[in-house]
Amino acid sequence: GGLYVNWECNASAWVLEAKQVEGLGKALAVVVREGVLKTGQWVRLGGDAGKISVMHNAAGKDVQEAKPGQPVSIVVTWQEDETTIGGGDFLEVMERQDALDAARDFQRQQLEKALEGAKYYDADDLRAAHFQGMVG
Repeated sequence: GGLYVNWECNASAWVLEAKQVEGLGKALAVVVREGVLKTGQWVRLGGDAGKISVMHNAAGKDVQEAKPGQPVSIVVTWQEDETTIGGGDFLEVMERQDALDAARDFQRQQLEKALEGAKYYDADDLRAAHFQGMVG
């Protein structure tokens, strides 16, 4: 029995809150689930990927790493200028290219899900609709 924590794996964390911090950008309040979260690591959150640039402990003090169970606030320099911080409540540490690829895959899956069941119209459909007075 007992509680087991995996320290050797890539870190992951639950995202509790995301907010805009003036002068820093978007900050995430997270609790480390497993592994050790460190500044400088690449992370993926939903369809976004970026690098941890700042990390503060619960007392607001700069720290370089956080262990499982530890709540921290992190600022991530996102790859895309306008990140959504949406579509994810689970942060994963990855190598840079893996994080970028995983974020792109997530975006593609979200788009496919949104388009599921959508009807596609080609030029012939639009011409027919126009002549039937359905389209202006």
